[in-house]
Amino acid sequence: PRKLRYLRWDGYPLKTMPSRFCPEFLVELCMSNSNLEKLWDGIQPLRNLKKMDLFRCKYLVEVPDLSKATNLEELNLSYCQSLVEVTPSIKNLKGLSCFYLTNCIQLKDIPIGITLKSLETVGMSGCSSLKHFPEISWNTRRLYLSSTKIEELPSSISRLSCLVKLDMSDCQRLRTLPSYLGHLVSLKSLNLDGCRRLENLPDTLQNLTSLETLEVSGCLNVNEFPRVSTSIEVLRISETSIEEIPARICNLSQLRSLDISENKRLASLPVSISELRSLEKLKLSGCSVLESFPLEICQTMSCLRWFDLDRTSIKELPENIGNLVALEVLQASRTVIRRAPWSIARLTRLQVLAIGNSFFTPEGLLHSLCPPLSRFDDLRALSLSNMNMTEIPNSIGNLWNLLELDLSGNNFEFIPASIKRLTRLNRLNLNNCQRLQALPDELPRGLLYIYIHSCTSLVSISGCFNQYCLRKLVASNCYKLDQAAQILIHRNLKLESAKPEHSYFPGSDIPTCFNHQVMGPSLNIQLPQSESSSDILGFSACIMIGVDGQYPMNNLKIHCSCILKDADACELVVMDEVWYPDPKAFTN
Repeated sequence: PRKLRYLRWDGYPLKTMPSRFCPEFLVELCMSNSNLEKLWDGIQPLRNLKKMDLFRCKYLVEVPDLSKATNLEELNLSYCQSLVEVTPSIKNLKGLSCFYLTNCIQLKDIPIGITLKSLETVGMSGCSSLKHFPEISWNTRRLYLSSTKIEELPSSISRLSCLVKLDMSDCQRLRTLPSYLGHLVSLKSLNLDGCRRLENLPDTLQNLTSLETLEVSGCLNVNEFPRVSTSIEVLRISETSIEEIPARICNLSQLRSLDISENKRLASLPVSISELRSLEKLKLSGCSVLESFPLEICQTMSCLRWFDLDRTSIKELPENIGNLVALEVLQASRTVIRRAPWSIARLTRLQVLAIGNSFFTPEGLLHSLCPPLSRFDDLRALSLSNMNMTEIPNSIGNLWNLLELDLSGNNFEFIPASIKRLTRLNRLNLNNCQRLQALPDELPRGLLYIYIHSCTSLVSISGCFNQYCLRKLVASNCYKLDQAAQILIHRNLKLESAKPEHSYFPGSDIPTCFNHQVMGPSLNIQLPQSESSSDILGFSACIMIGVDGQYPMNNLKIHCSCILKDADACELVVMDEVWYPDPKAFTN
């Protein structure tokens, strides 16, 4: 129609628009995922056009002259992977506010002098051939240049006085930042994550009084804590070469989130860090040589909601940790911590509590007691792995909102029957509980995943099969399972919607319910002539794997495909997947 105002045709099959196509009255043109190589020849009257979306037109090699599209507000050319250049006529688009070129991998440059007063957002992330910082409007507020080949920032960047967000993450060739970066007086967010060659940041960053978020994680050559304005609220400097946090960190009075995780050389924290009274999130995970943190943190950080100590060398939690009454997440797993202080019971807002040792050590350590659990009404995830606990209290049944429970690597013999009251629980991990003798006859009905690998004393697991929606049961290396348990396992391998999708269990024979068996990598089954592919609900497959120690099982992959052939030998692939079994199922 001549007066067509809106056209959307995703997956348009032709290489160009019809010769009689008239876009004069178009307001929006959306042709994403099409086969277009170009739209049209010449200059079209586009005075009404406000939005042009050519997202993921991977064959598009040129953009038409847009000189007459004076009211265009948004131009999206993202993922046009054959696009080499952008039409110079873009400089005439006085109303353009959003310009997206994300993942145009062959684009090397954009036209010089795009000084459009209306332009606010420019997205060029993933333009992996782009080497030069684009010359764009001084009024631009958001600029995305991540994963480009830009090596340096030009002096002209200092003119971007309205810039609020600059994303240059994963610019692997960027080595230094110029001092005139401190002229970006409106900048609120600067992302330099993954700039692995980037060296220490200029001191002029402290002039950016509007800066709220600075991200420099994964910048391996950064070895000095950056000097930033006291207005900073979010600071991420994980996975760097920083060895020391300076005492001046106490000046960052507005800081709400501090991530200094994965700094392998960081051995201590200054006492002054406890003066960050506005801090809500503190991540120290992966600081593998960090053995302690200032006790003053537990006295002054009354706003702290998230405290992450995973994979540190911290040996114990202080007795006064119960003062952090605002805590919602406390993570201290894969450490050498063996005991939870009793004051932890005061942390009634906890939603995630994870404490435990890195490794299962069945003997030679003092037994520890389970921390008091009766007051954690909001707890969603509880992990107390490898704590050498000999008893689980009945109060565990009071954790009404619990979704995940990890008690792996402990030394209790039984689980209290009160666990059945955890009606929202969907994941239960009891791996390596080598003294566990039986599971309760009744488990929570909503369980989806049950892990009992290497529970070598386990005899009865009848409670596992009262579930309506169990998706995975890992019972490998449970060699003492009685005959009733073996019968239950085999009975529950039948193809029904309520049976587990994946099960691991010990044995030396393939269960008889699998009536088609073969040695080797493939199996052919002749279906009865009366059955068609539409009549087949699905199939169950059993694979027996023997471990002889000759090959590592950590990277085991099982490639499984199912192909149906009709009488004319035409093939229909109904499944082609790679399974990654739990490597723990093949140890010992």
